[in-house]
Amino acid sequence: MPPVSEPVPALPPAGAGGLPYADASSSAEAKIALFKTLFAGREDVYAKRWVSAKSGRTGWSPAEDNPFDKNKADKDRELLLLSWSP
Repeated sequence: MPPVSEPVPALPPAGAGGLPYADASSSAEAKIALFKTLFAGREDVYAKRWVSAKSGRTGWSPAEDNPFDKNKADKDRELLLLSWSP
């Protein structure tokens, strides 16, 4: 009897810029695929969602100790590690 191959999971549909597409009704796998694509460069820190009170724009940024200190150089930013706890 020939071996039975495992089914290959379907890739999430592509959205803008070739990124995986995910919205509120998407599966957890599709949402995780999008998140991993957007934050592929950093596995040691976590992302925090932000919303602009002025324009309503939203986005994601690495979570950091003091994100509002605009006088800090990039090398002096203290990003919060995944294992960080308050």
